[in-house]
Amino acid sequence: MFCVGDNIAYPMHGAGRVESIEERGEEGAKIRYYCLYFFDDGLKIMVPVDKGEEVGMRKVIDQNEAEDVFDELMRPPATEDNNWNRRYRANLDKLRTGTPRAIAQVLAALTARNRIRGLSASEKKILQNARRFLVGEMLLSGLGDEDTLNARIDGCLSAAPTAEAKTG
Repeated sequence: MFCVGDNIAYPMHGAGRVESIEERGEEGAKIRYYCLYFFDDGLKIMVPVDKGEEVGMRKVIDQNEAEDVFDELMRPPATEDNNWNRRYRANLDKLRTGTPRAIAQVLAALTARNRIRGLSASEKKILQNARRFLVGEMLLSGLGDEDTLNARIDGCLSAAPTAEAKTG
């Protein structure tokens, strides 16, 4: 269970905070909801308390988990399919998991691909979201300011060896 004031990460929305927990009547039953606020875009959503973890809501990463993310960014990206549609869907599926490691894999793979071949507009959007999600979560974890975190991420991505895309 999450408490009011907890910093959270939520798939496809990024980092936010539990603003309140409210009860609302629905079909004759009272249901408790987390009221979430997302800092990046000011979005507010309500998630049923009993569905929070099921939909991927979790506490933001700590410093040890962040180090694992930085390590992931320095690994060679997985070999990707040259078929744009399959590659796009695979990266979007990873992003939807909301896990820092999967998001880091997307960020690393698309950054490497962008250096070599460039990205489509849709892939650029996924790349921007992946970075935004990671930086936002690390900010809430108190791991540094935005400029410092972006610089460290860029350093990790620059140090990572590249992988060639497979044909498909």
